[in-house]
Amino acid sequence: MTEMNLDDSPYFTQLKAEKALFTIPKLEGNQLFYCTQCGNCTQAHFYKHVYSQSINMETGEGSELFEHFYVSQCCLADLAIMDNDTFKDIEIDPIHYLPVKDR
Repeated sequence: MTEMNLDDSPYFTQLKAEKALFTIPKLEGNQLFYCTQCGNCTQAHFYKHVYSQSINMETGEGSELFEHFYVSQCCLADLAIMDNDTFKDIEIDPIHYLPVKDR
């Protein structure tokens, strides 16, 4: 039996985000999101991170524990904001990193 490397699997995409961005800040003027992994401009992707999953083998019923947050669409990495006129990073307000229930 061979061991499968999940990084090489077309069916598994590894999450690279280190900080969970629970809400999206409003972009102003000529600002845009970019991926901190590859640097490309990108859309925010609403990601479902499943951290626990169980299946009842008798009934086939399953349950999941998960959270939703935003990541880059291309690499599933952290998002950053850049001003496209000055090419400088714009700091994201820390409130966007707090789960909505904890605000």
